[in-house]
Amino acid sequence: HVAGADFATTLGIFGAEGTLGEILGGIQLHGEIAHYWTEGEETDDYANFVFGFNYQFVDLIFEHDLTLVLEYAGEFITKETENELEGGQIDRSLKGAVLARLQYEVDQDLSFELNMALITEGQKNGLVHPGVTWKATDEVSLGVSGDIFFGNDETFFGQYRHDGRVIIELNLNF
Repeated sequence: HVAGADFATTLGIFGAEGTLGEILGGIQLHGEIAHYWTEGEETDDYANFVFGFNYQFVDLIFEHDLTLVLEYAGEFITKETENELEGGQIDRSLKGAVLARLQYEVDQDLSFELNMALITEGQKNGLVHPGVTWKATDEVSLGVSGDIFFGNDETFFGQYRHDGRVIIELNLNF
């Protein structure tokens, strides 16, 4: 069983005017939480949450936009089990993680992205995911990205650190 909630607002709610008001109005705060009640003795009852902000810098570099998203993902346990499954649960791997995304839009058809996840709870480990997307036409787009994993072998992302990859995507819309 799961129950959840989310929110999103801007700092424009404080009513500042002028340049400060424009900046605060452009900062979006957001968050969500989901609580999981489980059946059986193999897993905890817990809540996952994420909160953060995003901001779009307009005309920042050569009159192109840069979007920044910064978030923190975590969890708290409401009922702990003594018989937890070995290896944990993959849906709980981002607890204690700082998540970041930078997107630089050259124009409507070309954008560069950098996504990152850094696990801060326990041994440090993470993922860096750079990419570029080109929209050739309204119906065809091409993307090239990659995954770079880091951390010790016993960490979630570290176990894949020798398995970096390049991803090529072709999207056809019809």
